[in-house]
Amino acid sequence: MRRRSTAVTMALWMLALVTAAFFALPLAWMLSTAFKSDADVVAHPLALLPTRPDAATFRDALAIVPMVKYTWNTFVLAMLVLAGHLVSCPLAAWGLSRLQGRTARFMRLATLAAFVLPFPVVMVPQYLIFARLGMVNTIWPLVLPSWLGNAFFILYLLQVFRAFPVELEEAARLEGASELRILRSIVLPLSWPSLAAMSVLTVQGVWNDFLAPLLYLQDQGTYTVTLGLQFYRSSHNIEFNLLMAATTISVLPVVVLFIIFQRHFIQSAVGTGGK
Repeated sequence: MRRRSTAVTMALWMLALVTAAFFALPLAWMLSTAFKSDADVVAHPLALLPTRPDAATFRDALAIVPMVKYTWNTFVLAMLVLAGHLVSCPLAAWGLSRLQGRTARFMRLATLAAFVLPFPVVMVPQYLIFARLGMVNTIWPLVLPSWLGNAFFILYLLQVFRAFPVELEEAARLEGASELRILRSIVLPLSWPSLAAMSVLTVQGVWNDFLAPLLYLQDQGTYTVTLGLQFYRSSHNIEFNLLMAATTISVLPVVVLFIIFQRHFIQSAVGTGGK
């Protein structure tokens, strides 16, 4: 029995290592190419590692593509969207978790329907609305929908709030606390890991989004990192070492953010899955 348990443990460790290597390989290739010289990039056979690492590729990439500007634009957009999600999603999820009856069931089904509805379905009507409001070529079409909630995060927080101890709510109500006060002072502080996970996913989603910025942003000064990289590919001869250097600069903030909130992210994922 002990040998069998040891074998299972070793198999799980091997599976975890293979999975980690599978996901880490593109990142390692990006970093390796970013430090390659032009000769290493066109070498045959292809060199896996740079013969002489050259950090000048990052300087050259910044000279060609204003990645600092694009990264700042994306950061500002991500913070505005995150603020909208942190305000709207907990309010909607708390209401859905405590409402009862047919109306509550209908609203939960409507939220689920909004979650499975793909963005291309609402893309044209939404664009026409913002075009009539004169908001095309601004960041507001990318920000305002987040202040109306996000179906995925509402459903995610709904599961978290459903598991919240009812006794704490009842004790707070006996003290005269309102529903908003209970949510702000008791529920949200105790739901910090889930809010941290939502924050990481929100920033990652904004950072990787290409279709919505492509639809609304027309001025190069407002480009996000995804549009900036695409603009570089379409406007210049592709030098892959410079492209990978620019990509490394663009993904660095998200990697740092995930490292900072990694413990809370994993804690929330494990806790929600267990519930």
